[in-house]
Amino acid sequence: MTDQPRTQKGITRLDDPKKGSYGWLVRVTFEKKVHSKFFGDTKCGGSDQALAAAVKHRDALEKELGKPRTDRRIKTRSVNTQTGVVGVQLVSRQLKNRVNAYYEVCVSPEPNLLHKKRFPVTDGNFDAAFQAAVAYRQEMERRVYGRVIQEMPAEG
Repeated sequence: MTDQPRTQKGITRLDDPKKGSYGWLVRVTFEKKVHSKFFGDTKCGGSDQALAAAVKHRDALEKELGKPRTDRRIKTRSVNTQTGVVGVQLVSRQLKNRVNAYYEVCVSPEPNLLHKKRFPVTDGNFDAAFQAAVAYRQEMERRVYGRVIQEMPAEG
């Protein structure tokens, strides 16, 4: 038995007795594209060797694609963000006679933990608050993933 755990992100065990097909399927999704490859037990010399080959392939493919190696989900784009940056949103609330606006950054520094930080819009300077929020989000990406996942959106 190999030292590899039997469950790996992006690797699924496929056993189909009707087709005589047994092995591990690697699926790496990044930038809206899915890359997949099957590693059969027979061709690789057994289930443990096929799993080891699948893990090696997945890790190399993620590196080639520029996807950070982590067992956590990585979201790089979203159609649901009004700011153009995943994890940064503009919040605006009416408080009595004034509007309270701030950019809120949401990050998950470790599994099952959500951290939020606010960057207030002062004197109507939305751009400065946005820049500070994006800089913070990128710093958190460096800490969590080892690099910035999403660069600053181009002005348009």
